[in-house]
Amino acid sequence: MATDADGDSATLNFTLAVATANAVGVTRVDFIGTPRTGDTYGAGEEIWVRVSLTAIPGTVSITGSPRLGLTIGSHVRQAFYDAHLPNALYFIYRVRGSDVDLDGIDIADNALTLNGATLRAGGVDFNLDLAAAAIGSCNCKVNGGGLTFTAAVAPQRYTVNAAGQTTLPAATGGSGAVRYRLGDTPALPRGLSFDRSTRVISGTPTTTSLATEYELIATDAADSTATLNFQLSVEEQPRPVFTQEIGAQRYRKDRAIYVGLPAATGGTGALAYGLRPELPAGLTYNGPTDTTTGGAIVGMPTVTLTETAYALTATDEDGDEVAMRFAIAVVENARPVFTRTVNARYYAPNVAVETTLPAATGGDGALRYALGPDLPAGLTFNAVTRVISGTPAGAADATTYALTARDADGDAARLAFSIEIAPNTTPSFGSATVEAQSYEVDAVVDARLVAATGGNGALRYNLMPALPAGLTFDDTAPRIYGRPGAASPAATYALTATDVHGDAATLRFALAVTFTDLTPTFGEATVGAKEYARGAQVVLILPAATGGNGALRYRLGTAPALPTGLAFDETTLAISGRPGETQAATTYALITMAAKHACRSPSRW
Repeated sequence: MATDADGDSATLNFTLAVATANAVGVTRVDFIGTPRTGDTYGAGEEIWVRVSLTAIPGTVSITGSPRLGLTIGSHVRQAFYDAHLPNALYFIYRVRGSDVDLDGIDIADNALTLNGATLRAGGVDFNLDLAAAAIGSCNCKVNGGGLTFTAAVAPQRYTVNAAGQTTLPAATGGSGAVRYRLGDTPALPRGLSFDRSTRVISGTPTTTSLATEYELIATDAADSTATLNFQLSVEEQPRPVFTQEIGAQRYRKDRAIYVGLPAATGGTGALAYGLRPELPAGLTYNGPTDTTTGGAIVGMPTVTLTETAYALTATDEDGDEVAMRFAIAVVENARPVFTRTVNARYYAPNVAVETTLPAATGGDGALRYALGPDLPAGLTFNAVTRVISGTPAGAADATTYALTARDADGDAARLAFSIEIAPNTTPSFGSATVEAQSYEVDAVVDARLVAATGGNGALRYNLMPALPAGLTFDDTAPRIYGRPGAASPAATYALTATDVHGDAATLRFALAVTFTDLTPTFGEATVGAKEYARGAQVVLILPAATGGNGALRYRLGTAPALPTGLAFDETTLAISGRPGETQAATTYALITMAAKHACRSPSRW
């Protein structure tokens, strides 16, 4: 704005900008030109690189010779500045015979350096960071054909006191014969040596050595060299080791088992396995048949064992041993068992039913239930609640079913019962009667009563009131048996037949126990007079009495006594022996007694 003395003014508008430092830099890096052959530059060929700059006002000013680093293989080669255009710099590199990079040339972020030069534009210094314009790798490959190592060497691991050998790779390219040596430092571990003619490291190291980097140096006839770096270490003799473990073992007595054990690794030579202490009776340790396992515990334990520590050992040929420890216990096999039974089940067609079957006890773990064979149409079984439910669709013959309870070990208990589906009928004695029953005291009784017919399922019988002492009622026949011990007046008894549904029929009859007082008698039996010689064998069987009440007991009269040498057997009624003295004719009495009466039989011999 311009203003005069009168205050008049004029205005001129314009724009002014101030560039900040580092506002100019590189936008792109390119390889220009192509190799003579394919995608690989050879020795003597030139590699041209263009570094494009940001668009700026003014002119780029350069003093000195900036450099651009090219990463070729493991080396950084400097490309020299050649010329520039308004917005680009050009660099050139001539490939050496020893240059090899078959993965492609790299250009790092910091590859552009001034090397003492200046690089400015519009009065502002360039930002030399290539940043995103850098080239991580490209398809521009290099093979100068010079002396080089094209193969790498994996880290070499030796073992103390164990012979080892490594053949290092040969270099390629170069001119004339190639000589090899290892770098002056560090020296190989004690016991190892390097053969320059064969490139072989060999020997038996005697001490350990951490992983150390060594150089293999190749020199050709033109004294060109190539270097290959590798690592070598010497470790302690490997000891066997278990890389897997097993947990505590719990076996069931009388159940077959097979438990594979893990193998150890490492060590020198073949490994020998063992298990200690001795296994319980019925179990055996079988050693391995190959290197993938540590053997197996097999068999069927026949005794219980409290938890005991065991060790699986692996020993190598040097005597080094490693142990894997675990515990073994053998417990009783808790098998499931049914403590209740199930009576035969009788259902009627088209009548809803619901029957809960008994649960088993014992076993190992949860019990699972199953029922077989298939139920009649209309009925189902719930394996969780053990309930048979539904409405039978029709009649079905009696069929045996098995309720199975199986535990976590596979042990099973079975409970058998039958199911029949038939119309509901009521038991009946029909027109049958039972005559009045009269028994004698002490007489053997076995009286079969009338059986009922009809009903559903097996009939159960009952007799009321209680029978006289000595008599028993068989509720399945039905019958009365025994030997009454006392008289009992006549009483009315009720014989009842009941089926599985509770339907019943009753038949009444009278029963009495009488007592007839009988006297035992020898009847017309006699014993003639007997005469025996002293010292002669005597066997005289006396006659038995009849009648009386109950069993008869016998004895000889208390006087006179039998001659010396003779005796009387109250069971066989025999007088036997050898008389030791003479005796005049004497009368003896054989006496028998029933429950209340006795009789005497005069005898003379």
